[in-house]
Amino acid sequence: MNYFYRFFSTGSDSTSPSNPEIKAPIVTSSNIESDTVNRLDPSKINNLIKPNIEDIDVRGNINRNKCFKIIEKVKNKKGFENQETALAMITGLVQNGGSNKAAGNTIFERNGLSLSSNELHACIKEVEKNGTIRQFARTMADDIVEFAKVMEEEGDLAKQIKLQYSDLKIDDLVWCSNFQTKNPNCPKKIKNWLVENYNKRFRT
Repeated sequence: MNYFYRFFSTGSDSTSPSNPEIKAPIVTSSNIESDTVNRLDPSKINNLIKPNIEDIDVRGNINRNKCFKIIEKVKNKKGFENQETALAMITGLVQNGGSNKAAGNTIFERNGLSLSSNELHACIKEVEKNGTIRQFARTMADDIVEFAKVMEEEGDLAKQIKLQYSDLKIDDLVWCSNFQTKNPNCPKKIKNWLVENYNKRFRT
């Protein structure tokens, strides 16, 4: 069990490992080790930081190559252990409403580390001048879900959906974020609810 899983899973302690060899390596857009994710927890995670990096801009998103540059900037500016730690903190932030401009400067804290939406947005703007946290989250949506499962961080709309579907488990609730609305991998039941919720708030 490596540093990431021990540090960010809800059932672990927050101490750093005594053996540095078990720390997850830095993952960058040009150097992704195929077995990195397997060292976290194979039973829960199949792929955390997905290696399919294409320099293609999708409307309303930031391309994955730029997203990795943003993650690296967050790591460096905040002094995080590696990019996995940086993405874990970003995950906690956006799962708690950090991509919602109306929420102001959201701050996520876990085990002595912190990241604010203002800090993340500043890093995004250094890479993509007009980029937003919502655009970053859309691109990294699948990765964020896998991190959120380990961290047991429900999406920012989880409390609302549980009023209608009280039987939902964490594997569903991690998808309940505003940036997952157009994600084709989002479970159909969750996606339909997200779309309906969006339409009720902004189109009625």
